[in-house]
Amino acid sequence: MQPKEENLRGVSLELAGGVPTILFVAQNQSLRERLSRLFSAAWPQTPRLLFAANVEEACASVERYSASVVFCELRADCDKAADRFVSLLARLEAVPVIAVGEEGESRVWPLAIGLGAQDYISLDELELGDPRRMIRHAVERQALQVRLEEHLGELEIAKTQFQSLITDNADALVIVSHTMIVRYANPAAERLLDRPLTDLLGSRFQFQLDTRTAIEETFTRSDGRVVVLSICYMDTLWEGSRAYIASLRDITERKTAEEALAMAKAKAEGASKMKSQFLANMSHELRTPLNSILGFSELMGMEMHGSMGNERYKGYVENIANAGSHLLDLINDLLDLSKIEAGHLELTEEDFDLSDLIHAVAEVFEPRIDASALALRTVVPPQPVALYADERKIKQILFNLLSNAVKFTPAGGEVQIGYRLSRNGSLVLFVCDNGVGIPPEQIPRALAAFGQVDNAYTRNQDEGTGLGLTLSKRIAELHDGSLEIRSAVAKGTNVLIALPQRRVGTAVSPLRATAD
Repeated sequence: MQPKEENLRGVSLELAGGVPTILFVAQNQSLRERLSRLFSAAWPQTPRLLFAANVEEACASVERYSASVVFCELRADCDKAADRFVSLLARLEAVPVIAVGEEGESRVWPLAIGLGAQDYISLDELELGDPRRMIRHAVERQALQVRLEEHLGELEIAKTQFQSLITDNADALVIVSHTMIVRYANPAAERLLDRPLTDLLGSRFQFQLDTRTAIEETFTRSDGRVVVLSICYMDTLWEGSRAYIASLRDITERKTAEEALAMAKAKAEGASKMKSQFLANMSHELRTPLNSILGFSELMGMEMHGSMGNERYKGYVENIANAGSHLLDLINDLLDLSKIEAGHLELTEEDFDLSDLIHAVAEVFEPRIDASALALRTVVPPQPVALYADERKIKQILFNLLSNAVKFTPAGGEVQIGYRLSRNGSLVLFVCDNGVGIPPEQIPRALAAFGQVDNAYTRNQDEGTGLGLTLSKRIAELHDGSLEIRSAVAKGTNVLIALPQRRVGTAVSPLRATAD
């Protein structure tokens, strides 16, 4: 037998064509003849009329001839007719069945409709009415009934899925009325609120209502454990009235972690502040005796009050002065770093000629360059640039970078210092060398405070403070810029300081230096 929808669609098309196939289920021969005359006269072309005496014959005819509609005899005084009618309805679900009886049998009408018939028609109605319209209405009602059953089935599936979603949801879900009375709670809500459903239903929801944002509430369970709940509300309808869906989630562990993190952060900030304060205090305390050491060692080296008598003492004095200078540099770097970390380092910003600064720094380093048998090249655009920055801090950056370049470039190498303007008007300061280079994986270590790059060449050099690159990076960031290192082992190192366009003098056109 064809599926419901396909069969009914075919029936509708057949009726539209005007000639249906009609099956009559009746044992009474006179009833058969009367029905045959009525339906033969109703169509210009005689429809196909089929007859069956029992359910089996009727089902076989429907299967073989695809009957459009079935008329079945139903009489109140005949139990066999009623049984036959019930069996027929059970077997022919996809074909509309119309009960037919004698006039005055109105008491069987409700029975016919209740059993599933599409209509009940008396023979007198058939003679006075239009059989074609009766059949069309029966088919349409059958089609509507099929669609209704399908929709009801889909609705039941959706209802089951929705109930499963609510029941199995990990979050606690509670439906409360507009007066905050609990109307429904899922199993997760029973577990979280530590109350059975029978106690929850009808009780007042104990948490405040706020549909604008998630709220946090504390809740004490029966075992004394205090939990923190995050509650979200959403408008809904429940049994035709305004209500709210409350979604509750236990965020106790998250809140505990957040509090622990906040405490750890506060503790770390306190320790950092104490460290910065300690470094600042110690730096000031160490500077006073250190300046005395440097001053007296310089006087002794100059022998202003007479000869020391032994040349070896001069070497000792020179060693004392060098060690003191190194220690003073370290103290100054520590003081600057502590100020930056504490946010207390203030920039004294003004416009200055960057080309003049580059040449001045290069001039200071010429003795060291000559002593190291290196070549130093300055690269600046032909048109001077006015940079708005802290000139002393920019000079400190260049000193740090140039000192590293000289230290880690073997004799015969070259060092470059200069700047260039990008096409967007931003400025890039650079110090480049063709020295030993830095392994890429050690660049983050070089930028860290007290970081030392580990290779055979650097182990033979002076230790240094390990703060030069760190300070340079922090100072660049204070100027809203950045520091980048590009390096390869045995090929050299390029250190780039990028500064934003707004710090470049507005009277200067963007140029690009011809540096390698």
